Parts: sequence; structure tokens; C-alpha cells
Amino acid sequence: MAMPEIIQVLITLILVLIFLAVVVVLTVPTLLLVHRGLSYCYLQFARRFCAKRGLLLSRWRCGPAFEGTGVRTEYWIVDLDCQHPQDGRQFVRLLVWIFGVRKVLVIEPFQEYDANEKLPRKSCRQNCESVI
Repeated sequence: MAMPEIIQVLITLILVLIFLAVVVVLTVPTLLLVHRGLSYCYLQFARRFCAKRGLLLSRWRCGPAFEGTGVRTEYWIVDLDCQHPQDGRQFVRLLVWIFGVRKVLVIEPFQEYDANEKLPRKSCRQNCESVI
């Protein structure tokens, strides 16, 4: 290999690395922005659900729903800690997608736990095979 060929290979390698760096720098913020935007969209559906039932939303979390085989679906599970004027606090779990609330999975009284107790781990990775 002559010296000019080595320089061409190095320049090509440098250009490929610059291209990959630009792709990563642009892709990661875009994915984070889309993820946050979808979470906000799902929160709006949850707020509308609570408002229709006279519930006041105090806390929430969301995560993707999974099939029984562990494959991620297009649905998300939104857990809500709501306050009802007569019934007190309620735990609400919704199956949500981009077009709205797909199904109400759980509405039950909120269970209070002592700070020293080990909290039960109700995961957002709920089996949605029977729900969909």
C-alpha cells in the first residue's frame, strides 16, 4: 500500500466516525423528546379520565405494557394515585395508547404503607395478553 492510499483510508474512516457521531448526537435527543411527548400525551388522557369521574390526580407513573412473552406492545400502562371527594384515595391503572384510554385495568382503594414496611412491587410490566 502506498502512502496516499493509507491517507485515503484514514480520511474515510474519520468521515465515517464523524457521521456516526452526528447520527448519535441527533438521534438520542430526538428519541428522548418523542418519549417525553408520548408520556405527556398519556398523562392528558389520564387527566381527562379522572376529570370525568370526579377524581383529583395527585401522582402518576407510566411504562410500556408487555405481552405474556415479554414483547413490548404499542400500549402503555398508566398508574394513578387519585383523590375522590367521598371515597378518599384510589389507585387507578389504565391501559392507554396514542388514541386514548383503551381499558381500565384496576380501580381500588389506595393502600397506605408504613415507611418501615417493604413496599409491594406492582410493576408497570403487566401482562396484557388477556387485556388486549
